[in-house]
Amino acid sequence: YHIIDSLGIVNEFLNRGLKVEIIDSAGVALRGYDLTNVFACDVLKVPCLAKKEVIGSKGPLKTANTKPTESDLLNVTRTQLDMMDHVIKTFDCAHSNLLKHENLTIHYANVLAKNFGGCSLNTNITEKVPYLARYKKLSQDLNQVLRMSSRT
Repeated sequence: YHIIDSLGIVNEFLNRGLKVEIIDSAGVALRGYDLTNVFACDVLKVPCLAKKEVIGSKGPLKTANTKPTESDLLNVTRTQLDMMDHVIKTFDCAHSNLLKHENLTIHYANVLAKNFGGCSLNTNITEKVPYLARYKKLSQDLNQVLRMSSRT
């Protein structure tokens, strides 16, 4: 599995009978919480304050190991990033059935639920299309976005 198909990995875990918890990092950010605190408080059930701060922690957390997110560092335009985001969201629609799985807990699912809400009823193809074919189509779609945008 490739890192871009994290929902495919979730699907495999669920198919093997495991319980899975997903944290929608965009939903966490919308609330102004720290992702590591949310993991500690909501997944590990560490005692926390109402604002998702671990009881007994000392001051703000140190942010380390972050990647730059500025589009100019990636040599792509905002339009290209938006188009790629659309392609990836469409790819993820194949897993929209996950929301109903009894062994799945999704924390702060605002963005994930919104993305799945935009999926067509015919895009839940997890069982119908082999992973390799789905990855190939994703690669082709992303390459097409880059070629189209570079011509303008």
